[in-house]
Amino acid sequence: GAGPDRIARRHAIRALGRIGDAGAIEGLARLLGDEDWRVRYEAAGALKRYDSEIARAALRAAATTEANPHVRGALGAT
Repeated sequence: GAGPDRIARRHAIRALGRIGDAGAIEGLARLLGDEDWRVRYEAAGALKRYDSEIARAALRAAATTEANPHVRGALGAT
């Protein structure tokens, strides 16, 4: 759901995207598989900010299995 922990996680994910530390890419990529679509959405948005082939590969891989239309849009999938 949208409890305080989930909201805090989403804020942290956004911050990681803004900071741009390449050390966060692996963790953000793992979050593309989170059960909460909102977390996956934020992780996709954060990863798109990285100029990294690893980030782009994670986004492409997630796009092949993501069913949620909001997350698919964030991934660049249709």
